[in-house]
Amino acid sequence: MNVNERRLAILQSIKESTTPISGNQLAQQYDVSRQIIVSDIAQLRAEEHPIKATKQGYIFQEIGEQGEKYKRTITVRHTSERMLEELKIIVENGAMIDNVSVNHPIYGKISVELMLRSVEECYDFSNDMEEDNGRMLAELTYGIHDHVISAKSEKILDNAVNELRQEGFIYEV
Repeated sequence: MNVNERRLAILQSIKESTTPISGNQLAQQYDVSRQIIVSDIAQLRAEEHPIKATKQGYIFQEIGEQGEKYKRTITVRHTSERMLEELKIIVENGAMIDNVSVNHPIYGKISVELMLRSVEECYDFSNDMEEDNGRMLAELTYGIHDHVISAKSEKILDNAVNELRQEGFIYEV
């Protein structure tokens, strides 16, 4: 298999997958290093294929396809100790956490895609943060940050936001 054939095969694998595929999985599948996969993905993106990198792996995402149909941007504030609690409230109400962003006074808006849909994914994210001694992006802005959350209905979003408000997460100026 030559480079172009491998890239097309990688693209097809990502398109057909219903779950994110990690770089390590692709490297094993195509018997190359993870660095080669990263390079192949970069080339596919340069060719304008909508491949997104999430914490769980690579996904194929057409424009406008991110998350669920109904979306809402929420502003929250909390410490790192309450991060998992916040994430779980959102997904336990049936919503998805599309991203996290902060508005930094110098750098402007910094946004990272999360795409967390389940409690298990929230625990994985939290564990990864702990294992890597990671810090919340929101530490740059004293715990204040935004999430785009999405769901199959407005009612689900309302329920998630109401519970976040009850638990003191919603930041209102």
